[in-house]
Amino acid sequence: METFLLYIGKAALAAGAFYVVYLALFQHQKHFVFNRIYLPVSLAVSFIIPLITFTSTNYITANQSIGTNSFAFLPEAIENTQTEFTYQWYHYLFGIYIVGTIGFLFHLLTGHIKAFAIIRFSRLQEIFGAQVNLTLKDVHPFSFFNKIVLSEKTLDNPNLEMIVNHEMIHVKEKHTHDILFAELLFLLQWFNPFAWLIKDAIRNNLEYKTDHQITKNNNAEAYQLAMVGLVHKKGVAPFLTALNGSQLKNRIIMMKKKTENKYALLKQLFVLPLLAFLVMSLSNKEVNTKIINNTDQLKVVVDGVELPSNHPGLTTLDFSKGFNGGDLVKALGIEDKVVSNTLSFDKNPQEDGIYYIRTKDYVPVTNPEFETITEVTLSTEVIVKGKITNEKGTPIPAAAVIVEGTNMGTISDMSGNYEIKTDENSTLVFSMIGYAKKEVPVKNKTEINIELTQDAPSEIDIAVNAKRSEAFNRQRVINMETGEEMEIVANTLKGTVSNEKGEPLPGTAILVKGTTTGTISDMTGNYVLQLEKDNTVVFSMLGYAAKEVKYEGQPAIDVKLKADQSADKSGVKVIAYGKQKDAPTVDKLALKLNGDEANPPLYVVDGKISKSIEYLAPDAIESISVLKDESASSLYGEKGKNGVIIITTKEAAKEKMRNAIVILDGKKYEGDVSDIDPENIEKMEVLKNESATKLYGPEAKDGAIIITSKNKLNFGDKSPLIFIDGVKSTKDMNDIDPDQIQSINVIKDASAIETYGNEGKNGVILISTKTEKITSSLEMRKFIAQRIKYPKEAQQANKGGIAKLFVKVNSDGIVYSVSDKKVKDAVSIEEIVVVGYAPKPEEIVSGKTEDFTAAFNNQVKAVINQFPKLQISEYKGKTLEFTVKFLLQ
Repeated sequence: METFLLYIGKAALAAGAFYVVYLALFQHQKHFVFNRIYLPVSLAVSFIIPLITFTSTNYITANQSIGTNSFAFLPEAIENTQTEFTYQWYHYLFGIYIVGTIGFLFHLLTGHIKAFAIIRFSRLQEIFGAQVNLTLKDVHPFSFFNKIVLSEKTLDNPNLEMIVNHEMIHVKEKHTHDILFAELLFLLQWFNPFAWLIKDAIRNNLEYKTDHQITKNNNAEAYQLAMVGLVHKKGVAPFLTALNGSQLKNRIIMMKKKTENKYALLKQLFVLPLLAFLVMSLSNKEVNTKIINNTDQLKVVVDGVELPSNHPGLTTLDFSKGFNGGDLVKALGIEDKVVSNTLSFDKNPQEDGIYYIRTKDYVPVTNPEFETITEVTLSTEVIVKGKITNEKGTPIPAAAVIVEGTNMGTISDMSGNYEIKTDENSTLVFSMIGYAKKEVPVKNKTEINIELTQDAPSEIDIAVNAKRSEAFNRQRVINMETGEEMEIVANTLKGTVSNEKGEPLPGTAILVKGTTTGTISDMTGNYVLQLEKDNTVVFSMLGYAAKEVKYEGQPAIDVKLKADQSADKSGVKVIAYGKQKDAPTVDKLALKLNGDEANPPLYVVDGKISKSIEYLAPDAIESISVLKDESASSLYGEKGKNGVIIITTKEAAKEKMRNAIVILDGKKYEGDVSDIDPENIEKMEVLKNESATKLYGPEAKDGAIIITSKNKLNFGDKSPLIFIDGVKSTKDMNDIDPDQIQSINVIKDASAIETYGNEGKNGVILISTKTEKITSSLEMRKFIAQRIKYPKEAQQANKGGIAKLFVKVNSDGIVYSVSDKKVKDAVSIEEIVVVGYAPKPEEIVSGKTEDFTAAFNNQVKAVINQFPKLQISEYKGKTLEFTVKFLLQ
């Protein structure tokens, strides 16, 4: 009985250890499949670990008294007595354990019988492709083996399909089996708090897994509302899976977690050392003692010659403590004659008392006694520590440290440190990719610091790396002269572009001559370019003379560009001509260089080569850039030899700016920039290219429009007139959700009075909301659930309550009155439950009042006042009754 209590106690400790690891590594991660295996298996393994027994044998020699080889037996000396039974503390403890087990077993059976009874008296109906048992009892939905049970009242639930799908997942994945398995194991550990926690974790994990699958194909918010809506339903039995409010907060938090699981495999592998630790700590250790005879029956054979039993070395052995081969060799004083790893003896030397020892001088002979031998190492183990660095003294992490001739080893840590247990006569081999291997004998050293030198690559390594580099850098370019696509093998060229003063030149064009391959320098003048050997690199920058440099395989080319002194004498002319009418407008635009019509320049319109630009109207052009000489030919090859005219049209510029992000008063504006009233703009700034991306990231690659509005909404103590979506509103500005505002326009002074009369004397605020629609009761309840907040003072006081408000809606669907005064014949809206976090006992603040009804009503009223037009015909012209329950969990 004591043994069983000890066993069940060890099992409880193992279960606790498994749960602590689950709590630390897996509980808050989406390891649903792993947790489904880990939790029940860990509970089962906790019962197995204490049953494991490790047995060791201790050999000792019997000390017999000299001259004594018999004993006396006196039958009359033995009394036939019986010990009287007395209750010990462990008997009572075992009795309590048995009573508890029976009680929980009865509880489990009662729950199953109750579930069977509900299913037996239910009717079967197919709902959304699933066979569902419908009961008249008002219970929460649950699954029981292959049965789905719903209350008749649940059929009216707008989220019925999600509820059925939820239970179908439980049935298909046989979740009831997991729950039942956990309950049966729990019966044997009901006293263990960790068993309770593991049982709950198994059930919760199945719910998390099911929630995750449901929200993949359904609206998560609607699903959460369905969970809240069923929180008041009664449960059939605590072990049954169901869509209920149990652990509602944790389930919603888990649904909102990202699916990314960092270091998942590493965390899961941690279970293995945990298992090893528990086995070594909680398993049984059993020692068997075997008695062997003394030295008279011990035989020692050295190189085939048996030593006499009275040999001085044998008489010095302490047989009471047992001995091994090393002890025997030392006792005989022949350590210097026995080579390491050459001490040999038969399979069970101490059972038959025969040792066979070979020395250096031994000459092998045919002897069947030596056919089955086991080798024993006589050397002493040592722990060697040290640090591995390179020639510069920099630590080398992940360097291999191997004991020569074995598969034992370790690797250095991030600081280059290592530690290894080895033999005093062994040799350590240090190796690392890219470094020469080094071998060092241990020779009783406890610290060995190693400096590895870089190893020159072999011919094979060079050939392989060259092949990889060639494959990696192979790319295709277009020859601008022929228009043909060519494959080249590219090398990497780096460098810096600066002016004569050494100042960096950002935005410099660096191109491979005759191709479209190129890049531009960054803000510090640096560049990186892929090209092939013997290419010519052209560096060009507006206002500077272009420079050509031949690439011959050098790793870097730094270039200094000189200012173009002949820029004003370039002979490049931009001429506009055409037929003029009354107004000085230009019908056609033609551009040419040096007036040479026989050699026209290359025209590039909105990034595309064009044969002519006569179709362009002058007022359609946003900007014109002219390239000549090297700048033109470097970018466009032979086609640009007569110069290049780059034209950007207003339409192209406008199209690009349509995709620009809009920043209004420091925040990203989701609407169209045209929706902002120009009269309300204080300042506007346009950023392009790197200026935009530097401030606002990749999202601003097409530019950024930064607008500062005149809207300070500072009317002092005056109350401005507010219009929301064209409808006059009595709402306070603080009651309007900023996230629902599409745009705001402010009209003041004479303009406001002129448009809105005397009502606008304090100013007018015109608010346009986002196109949000409420077309059903569910959407209306979702609107509240998404915006409602638990009143802070009530939460701190650990108080819940109910808000009941009556909302009047006009014939256009606009809310015009919200009051707590009861109205007859009001249309009742399905209850909404708001769940908040309960404070810790020490954090509870006693308020001045115990009644927070006003706080709850004001919170609900503020949200209802944000309603857009209700597009629900049955609610128009009606009074709606809203009931919102506030709960703390």
